[in-house]
Amino acid sequence: MLLRACHWSLALLVLVIGVGRVSATDVNLRIGRGGQVATRGVAGGHVAVERILRHPALGICSGWFRATPNHTVSIAHHGVYVINVRSTVDVTLVVVGPSESECNDDAHAKTTNPSVMLSAPGRYHLYVGTKDQQPHPYTLAIADGAG
Repeated sequence: MLLRACHWSLALLVLVIGVGRVSATDVNLRIGRGGQVATRGVAGGHVAVERILRHPALGICSGWFRATPNHTVSIAHHGVYVINVRSTVDVTLVVVGPSESECNDDAHAKTTNPSVMLSAPGRYHLYVGTKDQQPHPYTLAIADGAG
């Protein structure tokens, strides 16, 4: 994988939920080596993880999600991009990409926060779910993992 010291281009399409409407905002972000961008959202919904994942057997994962993605990320260049979700409750991150789907419940044994690494260019749909179907706030951060 070719990693460059120059800035990485990352277009982040953040879906903003309003009362009774959904709107999309295009934000072009440049993440420098070791840089990061973050956004907030509300996790949870009434759609089971099996309905979101293309191959539910990939990864042991559970949770309840919205029917539509919480965020859509477009990656323009090969690189190492780490997506972390932080919440006060146990949340699950599902990433549906151009050729694969991935689910993460806990990044490691000492946390209930999920993390997924992406490297290939493409458009990725991010779903953030909860165990109890209730809405809970979270912070999602995307970092250039090369730094």
